[in-house]
Amino acid sequence: MHSSSYFLATAALITTLAPAALSQSCPTSDEWAASVSDGIRYGRAVEIQNGFLAVGDYSADSYTGRVYLREWSEGDWDEPQMLDGVGAGEEFGSHVSISDGWMVISAPHYNDGAIDLFNHDGSEWNFEDSYETGLGYNFQHMDLSYPWLAVAELSDDSTDLRVKMLQYDAVGNMWSVIETLAMPPDSGSWTFIALDGDLLLVGLPEADVGVNENCGTVHSYQLNAGIWDSLGYSTMSEADGLYGHLVTVDADTNTRAFAQHGDYSSDTYDDAVLSVDHFNGTSWDSEPISGSLPWSAEGSQINCVALEGDNLVVVLWSGSMDISDEWSTHHLQRSSGVWYYQGVLVPSGASTSPRYVAAMDDGMLVMDGWNDAIERAVWVLPPNDCDDTGKADSCEVLLPGADGNGDSVLDRCACPGDLDFDTDRDGNDIVAFLSLWAGATAAGDLDADGEVGVLDLLVILTQWGDCP
Repeated sequence: MHSSSYFLATAALITTLAPAALSQSCPTSDEWAASVSDGIRYGRAVEIQNGFLAVGDYSADSYTGRVYLREWSEGDWDEPQMLDGVGAGEEFGSHVSISDGWMVISAPHYNDGAIDLFNHDGSEWNFEDSYETGLGYNFQHMDLSYPWLAVAELSDDSTDLRVKMLQYDAVGNMWSVIETLAMPPDSGSWTFIALDGDLLLVGLPEADVGVNENCGTVHSYQLNAGIWDSLGYSTMSEADGLYGHLVTVDADTNTRAFAQHGDYSSDTYDDAVLSVDHFNGTSWDSEPISGSLPWSAEGSQINCVALEGDNLVVVLWSGSMDISDEWSTHHLQRSSGVWYYQGVLVPSGASTSPRYVAAMDDGMLVMDGWNDAIERAVWVLPPNDCDDTGKADSCEVLLPGADGNGDSVLDRCACPGDLDFDTDRDGNDIVAFLSLWAGATAAGDLDADGEVGVLDLLVILTQWGDCP
């Protein structure tokens, strides 16, 4: 059959077939601005995990603190559940972490520091337990990876830093300290904790190494037979380098990432340094980063790093900590052991005013910032969105027909209109498209508008010929 016959057949069908709507349940980009009762720290703690979203505002109600909790349900985020601190100045919501139906929220200034633990019963979060730092110690940082909770504590005289490892006892329904990890002398008073699965990182950016004051170190641990074994530490041996200022770890891929804060303190570096390592079972191997990296610019400083699988997000500021400075969030992706810079993540309605943190889970990203109305806000958006639908590729690729060749890439992104996967767009693809129209599968939605119709046919016609 010649190509003209395809067009005649298509024209006949166009007059009789209406667009077929697709069923779509992937999360889209959402924004929640701070309410009148919130403070200027709204969104300074964010977390997303297994369909649960947490937004902390430790400045709410005279720094008593508040946390907003949402759940992804039936294709939308539900109305928030709010949890409030109990006393002015305790800063409830300074840190939030969620794992497998459990959540921990810090209140650093409740006495010398406290952590409340909540469990989700299928409809809402309920208080279950609490942990307070020991006498003579102050709360520093924490992270949760069920059934473990890591809590960093510093002595009142700043000479003793320790990490308490708590484990949940399902029989007794309580969290108990199982092990205490002592940090080396001269570890400083600044601590960052990252816990995921069987890997634990402790960033000590003010740690002294030899004659290098505030050099900074990253200590790593692995869980073996119920004991957290030390894997040693790494450093750049540079005075005032603040190595390990931020840490994140992904146990599924045995990967860690951390920052050297750069211009914030260093006499050697006038920019920030990002490191990504892969654990080979005995040691950490550095992985290269490719592309023009924004944090290499003079005066750049990294605020946050978030890691999941082959995706890494870096929150950056460039300037002198003034509200008019440039603030940005950047995405990197790994392929064959190399990290490639992908670009800037800019939610709709976001300004370049300060943003501080980000978190990722299941292809979705939550981040804070200011919107165009100069209000504190939080956004949830997909970091990988090759077809610009506002929906995560990792979710869309699961829709029926979206990945016909099974390569985990949306077909309409790889080669739009190549429905028979023979590396071109021709009459055979039109025949394939016509068979998809009535079925309303994602394979036929070539323009990603949620419908299968004439506009999708035009994608094939305008892209006619070999794939790029």
